[in-house]
Amino acid sequence: MSTTALPGDFSDQDHSSSVPSAVSDMLTRGVAILASMKLTCILFLLGMFVVFVGSLAQARRDVWLVIDEYFRVYWAWVDVADFFPPSMFPGLVGFDWDSLGLLRWIPFPGGWTIGWIMLANLLAAHMLRFRILAVGGRLTAGISTLVIGALLTYGVIRTGNQQTGVDSANTLLSPLQIWYLMLTLLAVSAAIPIATALIRKSVSRPERLLNGAIGVTLGAVLMYFVFGGEDARLNLSSMRILWQLLKGTACAVVLLMGCRLLFDKRGGIVLLHIGVALLMISELQVGFNAEENMLGLAEGQSSRYITDRRERELAVITRQDDGKEKVITIPESMLTNAAQSESDTGRIIDAASLPFRIRVDRLIRNSRLRSRLPGEEKLATTGLGTFVTPIELDPVNGMNNSHDSSTLQIALLDRDGDQQIQQLLLNQDVSEMRTVPIAEQADVNGVTYSFYLRSQRNYRDWEAKLIDVSRTNYIGTSTPKDYRSRIVLTDRETGEENEFTVWMNNPLRYKGETFYQTSYYQAPDGTEMTSLSVVRNSGWMLPYIACMIVAVGMFAQFGQTLSRYLARFERG
Repeated sequence: MSTTALPGDFSDQDHSSSVPSAVSDMLTRGVAILASMKLTCILFLLGMFVVFVGSLAQARRDVWLVIDEYFRVYWAWVDVADFFPPSMFPGLVGFDWDSLGLLRWIPFPGGWTIGWIMLANLLAAHMLRFRILAVGGRLTAGISTLVIGALLTYGVIRTGNQQTGVDSANTLLSPLQIWYLMLTLLAVSAAIPIATALIRKSVSRPERLLNGAIGVTLGAVLMYFVFGGEDARLNLSSMRILWQLLKGTACAVVLLMGCRLLFDKRGGIVLLHIGVALLMISELQVGFNAEENMLGLAEGQSSRYITDRRERELAVITRQDDGKEKVITIPESMLTNAAQSESDTGRIIDAASLPFRIRVDRLIRNSRLRSRLPGEEKLATTGLGTFVTPIELDPVNGMNNSHDSSTLQIALLDRDGDQQIQQLLLNQDVSEMRTVPIAEQADVNGVTYSFYLRSQRNYRDWEAKLIDVSRTNYIGTSTPKDYRSRIVLTDRETGEENEFTVWMNNPLRYKGETFYQTSYYQAPDGTEMTSLSVVRNSGWMLPYIACMIVAVGMFAQFGQTLSRYLARFERG
């Protein structure tokens, strides 16, 4: 009797080869779903909804609160009240939205989630639909050109953070040189299409006419700038933006050359998508790393710190024997968590360097003070809380230039038990917004402690001094035309002093930070004060470069498509 035996290794090979094949199929299907155009449309709709709701929400809350609640978050809870702005629905101003219970809040993907999926959708689409067509030397040249373009882009971003000054900001070229460079590029841009229309006979007649029209139009613009005199020349702030755009264009052109070498006719689309991805990366960089603070100074005043008006802190200050001050700060996050805690122990903040503990009884985000009425309970044992009462207000919304004025009620407890030493009421306006800040004080073990509720302070390695600030109005009106501040910045490590003048639309760049002229104040005693916005954003050049990459990519792709269409039109 004979039997037929199947070789076991054959069946094992078939089984083992089917496993990676199944995994590969699953990955391919997953990438295909992620690259789906339907998903792209859904993400755009979700993004439009978040932008719409976020815009409406600014009628009730400050723009920074809205950003944190809807955009820079992975999961958002949409407040139904945001769909009914008070200005559009005055009849609902007094409506109790909390009466809706759980129906008041709608879960929805936040801006971070939508953004990450959109970026993944873009990358997946390229993996499936865009194939590198170059081989051999063309492939090497394309990759090398892309690497050069990427290094050039990095260099432009890097050098942008090393500038110092206002006028030319240590740029490679002076404003006048930038102007002449722009005129030269405009002349070349006008000459190329005119030469194409006159010389290249292989180009279709409609395309030659189009090139001629483009060249003549650019030439007319050039003549206006050349013969228009000073009136036609761009001002300093516009010239600076022009310089950023020129650098972005240079990066885009080099990247376009690499994309065309690798992807041939689809190089423009690839470059366009690179620009879109760069814009998304720019927003991620801003959300995770950028800082924005304010610098407020009176004439003759110096400061070593800048303040974040979006955050509060409780500062406890004691004066040492050597005349210096010892400062202990408690951030707003700890104060908020303690105020919202339902347990007695959760409301207590224990700072080891203090001889007492702090119990947070109440924290009001925005408030105003009124006089305490007869018979009303005192909110403090000494100081402000003995004669005023805070009235809770809605947070300042995005339509208002003012800021929230917070109020904090605390109690000082001894360390041996829960015995109350003193109760204090602090208000932000009293602590820091006035010309002369007023502290709430408590004596513990013979030491006087001063308490301030203030905006969060961030100290720097430089010191700023305001020499002079001025305001210029439009003639015959009280509408401000220009704010201008003359400041001296001193490097605290080297002692080097530099004097700068900052004015509207002409920011100062110094040590990786940008100073923007924001506003001007005049105190009741006549003291002039300035407010400067201080921004640290290492990727501030990214939007300029990304926009020019998108523009160059669109021009290259649609110009190529239009050229083919005109050629077919002539043949037809």
